[in-house]
Amino acid sequence: MSPSVFRDNSGHVAMELMKGEVADAVLEAVRETHDGVSVSELPGYVIIEVKGRLDLEAEAVRDELGRDDWVMTDLNEIMHAFAGNVETFTVDRLVLSRPQK
Repeated sequence: MSPSVFRDNSGHVAMELMKGEVADAVLEAVRETHDGVSVSELPGYVIIEVKGRLDLEAEAVRDELGRDDWVMTDLNEIMHAFAGNVETFTVDRLVLSRPQK
């Protein structure tokens, strides 16, 4: 797997997350709702990449974690970087997008 966040520098959005329980839950939640998820596993962190738009609901992550107390802003604790435009970032939802050419 390539450590590059972008395969082609256009059309993709990505999150770079510190490895652990929450990153695993986020990855599973993204896989359940998106096709073509690309994952790059590197020492200490994971890059989750999708084409065009990533729409992540906190409820889906809570379900994966088996906890009711997780909110989207908790993602700040493990997200090193992201690629794309932030459309929405609330306690319930994160949407990253990138215009398609």
